[in-house]
Amino acid sequence: MPTENSEEDPSELLELRNRFAGLTVYEPSSKFLNAPDFERPKKTQNDDVKYESEVMNSLEDAFFALTALINDMNEVKAHIRYLWASYVTGNFDVTAVAVATNTAIDLVRNLMEDVEPLLEAHGGLKKMLTQLHAMHCMMEGMSPEEMLSSNAWHPDDDGPSSFVYKTYDQAEVTYIAAYQMIDSFTAVLVPGQVPLYKEGMYGYFDPESDHSQKTGKQKFEDNRALLMPFFTELMTVIDLHGWLVQDEFIRGMEEVQKTKKVPFYVVFAAQVFLDITYQLGPNIERPFTEMTAHMRFIEIDIMEHFKFHANLKIDHWPASNDEVLRQLRAHIRYIDNDPVRAAQKKWLRDLRADIPEIASHRLFRMSPLISGLTLFHFRARYHDVGHALANAWGSIQYCQHLYVALQQFVPGMARWPDLDLA
Repeated sequence: MPTENSEEDPSELLELRNRFAGLTVYEPSSKFLNAPDFERPKKTQNDDVKYESEVMNSLEDAFFALTALINDMNEVKAHIRYLWASYVTGNFDVTAVAVATNTAIDLVRNLMEDVEPLLEAHGGLKKMLTQLHAMHCMMEGMSPEEMLSSNAWHPDDDGPSSFVYKTYDQAEVTYIAAYQMIDSFTAVLVPGQVPLYKEGMYGYFDPESDHSQKTGKQKFEDNRALLMPFFTELMTVIDLHGWLVQDEFIRGMEEVQKTKKVPFYVVFAAQVFLDITYQLGPNIERPFTEMTAHMRFIEIDIMEHFKFHANLKIDHWPASNDEVLRQLRAHIRYIDNDPVRAAQKKWLRDLRADIPEIASHRLFRMSPLISGLTLFHFRARYHDVGHALANAWGSIQYCQHLYVALQQFVPGMARWPDLDLA
């Protein structure tokens, strides 16, 4: 409603009031209101026919569903590579990219739940991926005789011109390459034991090299050199009690250990792991470096808090709250002490095997995703306890009140951007 001091033009107010004046309101007719209810068609006498939607379970339906799913998976994978490329250029934070990546893998896992029963009805995931890969190769000009040649699916038995190496790009797109890596690892799993390999047994990956420019044989060797030792790291984590962070790859390998079957989503997680590694290249350990630096900052801040408040106590901050801070610091120390490597050294000593000298925290160095999720975990806990601490002591509120008061009475006072946003 306009006030008495309103400066609006009366003609504008009149126009506003009459905006709907041209509309006419019509009442429904009595014929319409008194019309009988519509009679639905009745079932014909002695008609026992039941109409149901057709179940899509033919082989063609299975291939269509698998192709559509893989197309979606490749789209998601392309977006994941874009996120990590943007992280390298400084556009995104590692925790945001890691959370987005893990969420994307979880989304794909949910998509797979509707398709996997259909694949199982036609021989299972391995058979369907193999046939789909063969179809892709035929579309690329391969002959059926060449694809069915002896030892075609055993790259170790053939030279660099073998079928597997020549079609390795298609094998990565159809995920049969990652599936075979995990399937071969699953075959050697023994309950209660973690497979430990001699360092360098499967070669080494050079992060300075350009994976996209390599031959099929070289790409296969890169994938094997990365995945086989990383599988050992994941299986070690699964056997550790009290591990703090779990991504979809760890979750999938835990399912592999229990069921001895390879779920499709762990194949996707493995391929994403490889893609991130090749995307980051020489920056592969940067997320680990950021994680350790930020966790060290959190630990020092907690120590400074206890030092400053050694003789300062208030009723709003009981001793139980300090225990939360001590537990947070203890968990940071737990990660800093590299429990994965400690467990592996213990197992090697029990086997009286040589303990190779390798860099600490290999799990985090190899997986930017796990480094980012771990940093997110500690940042979230640090934020929650820090917010509770600030509210208990009133640190931010009192500074805000003083800052606002000084702005009123001290002309030209310097701005404090943090409090302007508080």
